[in-house]
Amino acid sequence: MPLYLFWGDEDYLIDKEISKLKKNVLKGDINALNYKRYDNPKFQELEGILRTTPMLFGDSLHIIKADKYFLNQKKQHLSDEEITSIAKDFELVSDRVHIVFTCRIPKKEDKKPDSRKKLYKTLAKFGTIAQFSAFKSYEDKKYMPVIQEMAKDKEIDISKDTIKTLVEISGTYLIDINSQLEKLKLYAYPNKKITPEMVEKISTVNDDVFTLVDLMAQGNCEVFMDKLTNLLEKSHYLEIFALLQTMIHKFIQLKHYSRTMSAYEIGTKLGQNPYRVELDIAKISAIPLEKLIQIKQNLTIAEFKLKSGAIEDAYLAFEQVILGGKLC
Repeated sequence: MPLYLFWGDEDYLIDKEISKLKKNVLKGDINALNYKRYDNPKFQELEGILRTTPMLFGDSLHIIKADKYFLNQKKQHLSDEEITSIAKDFELVSDRVHIVFTCRIPKKEDKKPDSRKKLYKTLAKFGTIAQFSAFKSYEDKKYMPVIQEMAKDKEIDISKDTIKTLVEISGTYLIDINSQLEKLKLYAYPNKKITPEMVEKISTVNDDVFTLVDLMAQGNCEVFMDKLTNLLEKSHYLEIFALLQTMIHKFIQLKHYSRTMSAYEIGTKLGQNPYRVELDIAKISAIPLEKLIQIKQNLTIAEFKLKSGAIEDAYLAFEQVILGGKLC
């Protein structure tokens, strides 16, 4: 029976497993009728999902955020009577209606689904329960091949020594590693080989650029330009532009999607940790979307002027970004 519960603190592996199902179940034909996502739906909606009839020309896939069903809560999301009814519905789910319940555990929180609950026991009887946990720092034999495969998918070359450096700096959460690999790919271009030195350099620059973004968000231009001067002495301006463009682009997406979507939904859509999404949304809450768009446009113009020779001073180019973005 195509019932699943995916739980754990490694979002990357959960998302990868869901992607496999999308490929195998939907055969690449994904639309609003055969693929839907839900956030802890109430009883009537959940019952409707479980009782869905198969589509005429194919299977359907339903992804249900279900932490309020399976994790210990002070207040039950479903009553005892509703749980009994849902448990019976589990037995009747069509073989062509695939339903995935997800319980994403926040980093470093010692939580797990309560295996004593009737809902859990029934799903375990008729479906599949899989745990996806973040690797421990000493489990290099486990995380090494996974990260090598991630790098291969991005068409970059990374050695075991480089992976160890990456893990030492970024930790073992694969969703964070994935984000770092994306930045390293841009940093190394047009080369494909990633070295430990690159990992260390991009980590330092990345921290400095985060500080710049915070200062931009605060409108603190005087300190921004001072920090920028120091950063330009250590790093090439194109590195700074690339990272700023990436971050501002992400913030624009978050600002846009947060109007109608939860942090969980945004994180799932963009392949980011929902907790990190929440923090970033809070960080940019006071910045209008229009200002973020203006900053990104100014960054693009300034970068073009530098590359074309219209402006030779990187500091001056960044100053135009600040002034043009009306941050001061």
